[in-house]
Amino acid sequence: WQAYELVGGWRQLQIALPAFPWFSLFGRGVTVDLAAGFSLIVGVLSTQTYIQNILFGRDTNASRKGAMLAAILVPLAGIPGILVGLYMRLNFAGLPPVQAFPVFILTHLPSWLAGIALATLIITVVGTGAGLVLGISTMLTKDIYSNFSGNTKTERNLLVLRLVIVGVMLLCLGVVLSGNLSSLILDWSYLSMGLRGATICLPLVVALLWPRRVSPVAGKLAVILAPTAVLGWKIWGGIIDPLYPGLAVSALILAVGMCRFKTDAKSDF
Repeated sequence: WQAYELVGGWRQLQIALPAFPWFSLFGRGVTVDLAAGFSLIVGVLSTQTYIQNILFGRDTNASRKGAMLAAILVPLAGIPGILVGLYMRLNFAGLPPVQAFPVFILTHLPSWLAGIALATLIITVVGTGAGLVLGISTMLTKDIYSNFSGNTKTERNLLVLRLVIVGVMLLCLGVVLSGNLSSLILDWSYLSMGLRGATICLPLVVALLWPRRVSPVAGKLAVILAPTAVLGWKIWGGIIDPLYPGLAVSALILAVGMCRFKTDAKSDF
């Protein structure tokens, strides 16, 4: 509400900022923003935390109500952030995007409330990052290292897990420090959604609908090569969104797997 008052209300926002691109769903271009929206949808459908919230509901009706309530509350929770961003854009145009919210907190909130807000922000960032690093490292250790090495010693696996955690953290630090401190967080979010979607979405659909039609080999190739295509497309600067070639690679591999293989047992990918 304070951000809304600082910008002078809706009327002042309309005067200070042109309708396009600031109040358009396609401010960066139709193809770019449609791809971003598609990445969000596919990423949410492919993310374990969102799926668990639906599957672990008390019953179907409770899960449906929870999903509808989230659909209502999430946009409402995002509006204050949008207002803060618009205010900072008008008054601190040269500020890196990642610093906009902390600077607003330090500038316009009482010191005690600013301290609470910044502490909450730090806890959220550290907690989220720690969970993601642990999840990635666990998958690399248990699903890749243990399977291919055949090692079953708990002590050795624990050591490898710790080394992988350090390696993943150093890799993330390198990405952050290599000229990406001023990049938009949303761009990384969309890339994350694209990676998740390209990796999981189509293999998950096939595993649920046609579990006996695709071999485990095709499933494993899809979850390895699809995100590789996304990253490669992003690095080499393809024209279209990286999610599209990633899904195309996944679909092609699974289609070939469905045509060439029919297993008697359920697929295990």
